[in-house]
Order: sequence, then structure tokens, then C-alpha cells
Amino acid sequence: MVDLLEMTFLWECLQMKWLNYLKSWKNDREVKDAFRQIRYTHQAKELVDKAISYRTLDRYDRAIALLEKSLRMYPRYTPAKVVLGNTLRQMGKIDEAEAYFRHILAEHADGKDMCLTEVYANLGAIYYFDRGDVVSARRYYEQGLSAPQCQMIEDEGHKIAISNIHKDLCFMYACEKRWHEAKEFARRRLTLNSTCPVAAEVLAVCSWNEYSQDEDRSKYQKREHQMP
Repeated sequence: MVDLLEMTFLWECLQMKWLNYLKSWKNDREVKDAFRQIRYTHQAKELVDKAISYRTLDRYDRAIALLEKSLRMYPRYTPAKVVLGNTLRQMGKIDEAEAYFRHILAEHADGKDMCLTEVYANLGAIYYFDRGDVVSARRYYEQGLSAPQCQMIEDEGHKIAISNIHKDLCFMYACEKRWHEAKEFARRRLTLNSTCPVAAEVLAVCSWNEYSQDEDRSKYQKREHQMP
């Protein structure tokens, strides 16, 4: 007969074997989930890239169809949502684009799986370039700069969104002749994108205006000094 001590030992061995099996099965499942996610992201990106190609050719209906298909098949691939909003804007459907970006903000308010900076940047662009509402545009740009970085988005993607806001703000402030702010955001843009022609031109204009102001100030002081 098997005594109590042996039974206890056998039971503990059985438990350990079962736990090891579960652990192995869990690790195997995690590996499979990781590969599934990679394949999922790759397939979703392929559809979005095709949509962007059609959009470049002004085949907007085809682009919209592919983006909607991507979101049906891969609803967690959030970059497709931003591309869809931008496509609506390029089609001239400004109200629909704005409504869609607002829907994205409401749906992903916590920012855990969405780059909110990019969404705010697009709303800022709509209000500045399409609606001519500088106050609202600046508010959205500022919200974009202060939005937390999404952990699911690569650092490079977040930097691009920030850089685009810097570009729009340097242009906005230059148009308002607020040279100090324009120069600051132009420098920030060039730090992240050294080949940006808009920021380079704004920086040159700011430097020229600062030089002109210094020249005018020097002439005024010299004239004032010569007065009896």
C-alpha cells in the first residue's frame, strides 16, 4: 500500500508537472499571439499603403473603400483612422473630416492605443488652413504638444506628429509677424526635420526682420544722439 507521505509526494509531483505544462502552454500561446499581431499589423499596413497610393492618384473612392475595409478587418490598426480623416479632408469634405477626427478623440480619449498628438495636429490644420480660425487652431496645436505619448506608437511616429505641429506653428506665427515665436518653432522643426523648406524659409525671414529692426533701432539712436 502507498502511505500518506508517498501519496502527498505523488500529488505534489503531479501538480508541478501540470503547472509546468500550463506555463509552457501559456508561453507558447504568447508567442503565437505575438506572431499573429505582427501578421495582423503587416496586413493592415498593406491595405493602408494601397489606399494612400490611390489617394495620390486622386482615386479617392478606391482609397476610402480600402481604408474602410482595413478598419473592418483590423479595427485595432488606428493609423488607418488618421489616414481616412486626412483623405476626407483632401476630398474637400472638411465637415466630415472634422467630425471624424472628433470621433477618434472621443473613442480613444485615454490615448492608450492612439497617437492623440496626430489627431490634434489634423484638427489644428483644419481650423487654420481650411477654416481660417487661428484661435481654435492654436488651441488644438497646443493640445497636441501636451498630449501624452501613446505607448503603442513608435517614438518616430510621435516625433513626426510633433514636428508637423512645429512646422504649422512657425508658419502661423510668421504670418502674424510674431518673429520670436516663429523663430522658436522653426528651430524646433529643423531639429527634427533638418530639410524642411518651410521652417528654413521662416527662420531666414525671422533673422532678416530681426536684423532690420536692429538697423532701424541703431539709426534712430544715432539720429537722437545727433539732435541738439
